[in-house]
Amino acid sequence: MTALRQSLPDLEVSFRRVVILVMLYCFAAFQAMLPVNDPDIWWHLRTGQWILSHGQAPMTNPFSSYGMGEPWVAYSWLFEILVYGLYRNFGLSGMLFFTVAMALLIALTVHLLVRQAKLPFVVEVSLVAVTLAGMKPLMSPRPWLISIVFFTLQLLLLRHAILTGKPAIIWLLPVLYAVWANFHIQFVYGLAVIFLLAGEGLILTILGRELPSEKSRRIPVESLLLVGAACALAALANPYGYQLYWQVLEFSLLTEAFQSVQELQPLSFRSPADWMVVMLTVVASFVLGSKRRLLPFPMLLLLLGCFLGFRSRRDVWVTLLAAAFIISEYPIVSFPANAFRWTPGKVLAVLGGIAIGVAILGRYRQLSEADLRTEVEQRFPVRAVEFVSQKKYDGPLFNSFDWGGYLIWSLPQIPVSIDGRGNIHRHRVESVLQTWMGYPGWETDRDLMESRIVIAELKRPLTALLRKDARFRLVYEDSTAAVFIRNSPKS
Repeated sequence: MTALRQSLPDLEVSFRRVVILVMLYCFAAFQAMLPVNDPDIWWHLRTGQWILSHGQAPMTNPFSSYGMGEPWVAYSWLFEILVYGLYRNFGLSGMLFFTVAMALLIALTVHLLVRQAKLPFVVEVSLVAVTLAGMKPLMSPRPWLISIVFFTLQLLLLRHAILTGKPAIIWLLPVLYAVWANFHIQFVYGLAVIFLLAGEGLILTILGRELPSEKSRRIPVESLLLVGAACALAALANPYGYQLYWQVLEFSLLTEAFQSVQELQPLSFRSPADWMVVMLTVVASFVLGSKRRLLPFPMLLLLLGCFLGFRSRRDVWVTLLAAAFIISEYPIVSFPANAFRWTPGKVLAVLGGIAIGVAILGRYRQLSEADLRTEVEQRFPVRAVEFVSQKKYDGPLFNSFDWGGYLIWSLPQIPVSIDGRGNIHRHRVESVLQTWMGYPGWETDRDLMESRIVIAELKRPLTALLRKDARFRLVYEDSTAAVFIRNSPKS
């Protein structure tokens, strides 16, 4: 009886912690339970379909009138095959399943990263929750979700090598990069981390500021440089070879796109997620400042995260992961070891709770296949496309930037004028957006003047201008889109 009384408090604590963990992972899944309204997922789907149909990755652009037949690097080709396979078998629900599954996987890897520090349970869960909350705007079916997982796995491997004094494990990284580079171009962020860690060893050796105890735990610089080079070479195992690195350079120079495309713009601080990013950055900076000694790697890692995340909101995950890594790796105070201890029973309880919780949340969000398709009809020109297909109108087509991806998917017989592929349209985005805003000069836009058909968003100023333009005639309109054809098509 006495033993039973002593075990009851432990059972109560374990139960509470299991419930909290279930809530943590369900929170991650809930953030991802959103309609499929990402404008770029559609051209990803069409690319995946094209690859499976042709048995190879595309080497030239097959989808848009601008740049048709010119070299094109589909750097997320493996992701595109994955999402198209899900769509083909499960419809839009497959896209939702992918996003929720990746959200749970991100939550798991971030949790493992923070858990390695053996923080108190409340601190551990709170840090993971804030990190995930900061990633909420990124929860859409995009290849960057895979980059988040791989980047976190790399931090886990590096930290494990440092903590255990067994650097041989980092030779798993080239295998990781051979896969990562075929899913998403942001593998270069991971390469930067490896060389930053190598730079720490060089800096401390030159300055002579490293303690003997710390030096014995550090991964040798030579090993890091060799692994980094091996990872860079492993990334060449893709259909495009070295051209993948050339794409990185091109994207870094697309300054106009950073001003025009929403996902490339800096944080607007209009949502709680943006303030979570700032909060973790400030806490991580305070943690580093409190150490009063030179810590090159975490300082450089945080600077990298700040540069990427505050330059472009789609890269805030680098900022968040850098901050979470620093806060957990270099705590301000020492905590008593009371981390949650896993047992098979607790694992099953958490997994079961997550499965039940996700099912309940799914019903609450009412995201059935029919609901998802209704949302697509409200966001994209579904009925307008059906009308154009029935009338068998021919191009050239003039369309908006946000609808280009959907039109590539739903109207494959007519090449679009523009879409979300930055490595094709490059510096055209700004001028196209200005035309759709009806800015002076819209009436001489070359693509508009050469078009035979325009599929227009009702809310765009250009749509109102085309209603009054004698060169075009309105032939279809619904609550989402309008279709114009040229009164005197060019022969």
